[in-house]
Amino acid sequence: MIGVDSSKAWLDAWTAPDHAIRCANTAEGIADLADFVWEHAGDDGLVVLEASGGCEKLAFLQLWAQGIACTIDNPRHARAFAHAMGCL
Repeated sequence: MIGVDSSKAWLDAWTAPDHAIRCANTAEGIADLADFVWEHAGDDGLVVLEASGGCEKLAFLQLWAQGIACTIDNPRHARAFAHAMGCL
């Protein structure tokens, strides 16, 4: 699984154990993100994008179009899950 924090300018992706990338939130940057996903997660990868007021939509659509499984997650739900797991 790869987590992506999205903003107007940047997409910050991270996956275990310690692989990270920062890409521009543009078509070219999203292509770099897709390469990162294929390299570190392969066909079984899931990209979880944090809902950020619409900044994540272009990345979601382009990744989905390339056959990469992805979802947009409500940050409040992710925090509640982390709290329930004792990871805060």
